[in-house]
Amino acid sequence: MFKSLKFKIITISLLGIVALLITNLVYLLPLYRQSVRESLKHEVKASVDLAASTIVHYAELAKKKEISEDEAKKLAKETLRSLRYNKTDYFFIYDYKGFNVMHPLKPELQGTDSSAAADLNGVPYVKNMIAICNSSENEGFTEYAFPKQKDGPAIPKISYVRCMNDWNWFVGSGVYKDVIEAQIKEFEMKFLLSVTFISLIVLALALGFSFSISKRINAIVASLSSSSTEVSHSISAVSEAGKTLAQSSTSAAASLEETVASLEEVTSVVNMNSGNAQQASSLSQTSRTTAELGEDQIKSLVKSMDEISSQSKKIEEIVNVIDDIAFQTNLLALNAAVEAARAGEQGKGFAVVADAVRTLAQKSADAAKEINGMIKDSVAKVEEGQKVADKSGEVLNNIVSSVKKVADLNTEIATASGEQTQGVQQIGKAMNQLDSVIQSNAASTEEISANVTEIADRIKVVEQNVESLKKLVNG
Repeated sequence: MFKSLKFKIITISLLGIVALLITNLVYLLPLYRQSVRESLKHEVKASVDLAASTIVHYAELAKKKEISEDEAKKLAKETLRSLRYNKTDYFFIYDYKGFNVMHPLKPELQGTDSSAAADLNGVPYVKNMIAICNSSENEGFTEYAFPKQKDGPAIPKISYVRCMNDWNWFVGSGVYKDVIEAQIKEFEMKFLLSVTFISLIVLALALGFSFSISKRINAIVASLSSSSTEVSHSISAVSEAGKTLAQSSTSAAASLEETVASLEEVTSVVNMNSGNAQQASSLSQTSRTTAELGEDQIKSLVKSMDEISSQSKKIEEIVNVIDDIAFQTNLLALNAAVEAARAGEQGKGFAVVADAVRTLAQKSADAAKEINGMIKDSVAKVEEGQKVADKSGEVLNNIVSSVKKVADLNTEIATASGEQTQGVQQIGKAMNQLDSVIQSNAASTEEISANVTEIADRIKVVEQNVESLKKLVNG
């Protein structure tokens, strides 16, 4: 039980509480006592300073001749006689010779010589106050015993006096030590109650925390124990899987070597096909060039026949003009023969000429008709040849188009064969890399098996630590 985590947490909490209590008792409480004393002394001093300012006020009025000095002193005494602070604390006035000027609790002392007055312990408190006025500070604290009430017992008191050199007075007031002790005891009681309350809260929190953390650690320990068992089973499974993977890697490596050998044969065939495709592409380009040249020559022939046909049509037009001229000439010759016949003997010679002209015109017309027939026959043959040339051009154009397609197809085949060759080469590289990876996997599998054995040993250490943690938590 004393070794359990709960006991240790509670013990640490109690030690912390005890340390806090000792620190407060040894350091904070004395500091607070001193602070209370200084605070009350400061309060008394501030009150006496206020009373002194009242006396100074009336002294200034007397200096200014606004009132007489006797009247000023009387007003000052009466003002301070009725003045109180903290409900019961009062002020008193003496002169430098020890005569009482004003005492609100003992008015019978007013005007009497109190220079030899002493408390029950023989402390000459009036002389001590006069000594303060004769010092360079002209103000200060003094301790003595004095009754709280008119006929009450003398109680230790701390008084503060301030000297007024204008009138040779000193005004004072004090705080009884039992007031200081009462405040200190009240604080100590509150402090002890607070420490007790805080200690109980801390102890309760420590108990709750210890139970909570013990519960959580127990849960973690149980989880670790379960996890370590599962990890042990998993490690065994991984070990078996590693052995299987090693065997599979060996088989895969052998199969991959056979695949690489087959792939090399495929690469050789693909390279051969690529060479044939490139040769076919070259022949197709040559055929394409020849066909395009023939197509250009056919186009030139068609163009020449078009020009011949055009020239033949122009000749036909000229022949028609000649035929018209011969016809007109024949008419003129006929008219001339008629006119020559009318002329009789004078027109015989002109008639012979007219007949010769008409005969020549007739021959010209016959020749023109014959030429026209020949030209029409030539034009018909030219047009027929042009049609044949056009058909030959179309056929040749189709041949060129087909040759282009074949050439393009062969080019694509050659390109595809080249890409196929590259692809096969890349596959070969990938196969070689895969073979390296498989060999590496086989080596890694052996390393994993070694690591699994090491992890199994470490799991055993974890299980031992879990048992130690159980003992630490539960004792």
